[in-house]
Amino acid sequence: MDTSKIFVISRQKCGTTSTGKFLRDHGFKCLSPDGERNRYWSILAQTGKINEVFDDSVLDDFDAFEDDPWWMHGVPQKLAQRFPESKFILLTRDPEDWFDSIRSHFNEYGGFSMVHAFEYDRHQEYFHYLNSNRSLVRNEFALEIKESHRKHYCEIYTNRLNEIIHYFKSRSLQNQLFVDNLEDSEVWKRLGNFLNIEVNSTYRVHSNRKENRRKNTRKSFAKDFKWILKDYLT
Repeated sequence: MDTSKIFVISRQKCGTTSTGKFLRDHGFKCLSPDGERNRYWSILAQTGKINEVFDDSVLDDFDAFEDDPWWMHGVPQKLAQRFPESKFILLTRDPEDWFDSIRSHFNEYGGFSMVHAFEYDRHQEYFHYLNSNRSLVRNEFALEIKESHRKHYCEIYTNRLNEIIHYFKSRSLQNQLFVDNLEDSEVWKRLGNFLNIEVNSTYRVHSNRKENRRKNTRKSFAKDFKWILKDYLT
């Protein structure tokens, strides 16, 4: 397998979708989440079976990868070991702003609750949820993110970011890791320099995230309605 890939290891709500679009706009074949494979891969990553993801033949078909499970706890470090010639993109933002964004996103749209619970150290709450909702368990909206969670989430965000940067620095892999602020207007130009590609000075990423969330929310509602019918009418 080719070990010179591009992995977007930025945390959720740190421009993963925008980075994927940037890569596709500049000729890279980038794999984005499909709502199924990426969730399965996330479960494998959380259960210590990340090598099964690495061995998947799908990886041979793409140059770059964004979103789940590449940003998840411990995965970037394992990627660097398995794909030693690869490049890694880590976009950051202010932790407080990041929390506001992730809170708004997940409370509006939801997310894969099992993966979220373990990634953000809320597994006990998730187990309680499963035990209390046996007749109808939803993949989305299981765990509300409240203002009282701010410190907890921001600490996780900062710690995981520092862990990644320290790992690459301690192994002299800094040249393979691109770290920059998502909010900086020059970030795409600098990312182009990192990838040795030319980026137009007027380039901006435009992604209709709200419309995508509306579509996904409608899909989630349809799934829940189907489960209700199955549970109570059969």
